[in-house]
Amino acid sequence: MSSKRGRPARQMSEDKIIQIVMDFYHNPQYFKQLFGSLDTYDEEKYFTDYLNNLHDRLSKTTGNKDRLLESFGNVNKKIESVNSSSKSKSEIQAVIDELKGRIPVVKAEDIEEFQSVISKLPDRLWKRYNSRLRQQEYKKANSDSRQIEFSYDAYMKLLHLKNLLNAKSWNELANKVFELRKHNDRN
Repeated sequence: MSSKRGRPARQMSEDKIIQIVMDFYHNPQYFKQLFGSLDTYDEEKYFTDYLNNLHDRLSKTTGNKDRLLESFGNVNKKIESVNSSSKSKSEIQAVIDELKGRIPVVKAEDIEEFQSVISKLPDRLWKRYNSRLRQQEYKKANSDSRQIEFSYDAYMKLLHLKNLLNAKSWNELANKVFELRKHNDRN
C-alpha cells in the first residue's frame, strides 16, 4: 500500500537512470550482494541482465560509443568547472567534446521501461538502494565535509554497538571503543 504523502514512488528521470546504470557498471559486486537477497536466482538474473542490456543499449547511442555515460546535468557541471580552469581554449574544447560524447540518448520509452522494471524490485531493496543514491548525491554535493560513509549493514552494527555501550552520541561511542581497546591492550 503506498501513501500519497512523502517522496514520490520511484520517479525516474534521465539523470537518475544514468546514475543507476553507471553505479551498476562501476559496482557490480554491490549489486550482486543487493540482488542476492532476492527470493530466486531468476529474479536476480532478470535485474542484472536488464541493467547490463540497458547499459549496452545506451552506450551505443553516445557520440563516442564510450561505455562511460554521463547525464546532461553532470556534463553541464563539469563543463562549468573546465571553463573556469587554466587550460587553453583548444584543450577546454577537447574536454567539452569528450564530455558531450558521453551523453546517451534516453527516449521516453526507455524511461517507461526502466520505471516498469524498477517497480518490480521489492520495497526493502528499493529503500536500501535509494538510500545509497541519496548518500552518493549528498557526498558529491558536500565533498569537503568530514563525514564518513558506511554501508547499511555496517551502520546497523555500529548502531547496535552504540546501544550496547549506552553511548549518547557517535563521538561518545568512539571514545568508549577507544577506552575499551586501551583497557584490553593493558591486560
